[in-house]
Amino acid sequence: MKQLCVTAVLCSVLVSNSTWAQNNDNHWDEYQPRTLASIIRMHDQDIHDLDLQSEKKAMLLTGDNFPSRTVLVYTGKSRPLLADKQKLLSAWRLMLKSEAPPEDEFKTEVLFREGKKPHWVAVQNVLLQDLPREVKPGQAVTGYIVWIGAIRTRKDWRWLFALNDFAAN
Repeated sequence: MKQLCVTAVLCSVLVSNSTWAQNNDNHWDEYQPRTLASIIRMHDQDIHDLDLQSEKKAMLLTGDNFPSRTVLVYTGKSRPLLADKQKLLSAWRLMLKSEAPPEDEFKTEVLFREGKKPHWVAVQNVLLQDLPREVKPGQAVTGYIVWIGAIRTRKDWRWLFALNDFAAN
C-alpha cells in the first residue's frame, strides 16, 4: 500500500499551558470571545501556501489552539469523528505530548451553526450526554472551543475544532 505524503506545518512553538494540563480554576478565562470563522480567516495564508506546495494530502497544525468562547446554534445532529479528522487529532496529540488529552477524549462530532455556516465540532465525551439534555436543537450555546488544526483531503480543507464546555444561552 502506498504511503500518503502528509505535509505538516508547525507555525509556532507549543504554549506550555494546555487546557487539559492546567490545575487552576481560572483556565476558562483564557477562552477569548472569537468566532470559528475568524480562526479560519487567520489561517488563509497558511492554507494558500500549503496548496501551492503540494496537491497531496496536507495538514495544518500550530502551537496556538486559540481558546475561544463562541456562540453557536446546536442542531442536535452528531456522527463519529471522520477518519481524516482522527488522523489530524492524532498528529495534534503527538505535537502536544504529555499535555495532550487522553486518546479517546474526542470520538464524536456534533453539528453546530455559526451564523448560517455549519461546523462539525468534536465534543469531549463527558459532554455528550449533557448537551442534548440541556440544549434543544435550534438553541444557542456559548461554546468553549479550541482549534485543533485543518486537514486537506482531495481539494477540500476540513477544520477541526473541539468543544471543552458549553453554557446554554
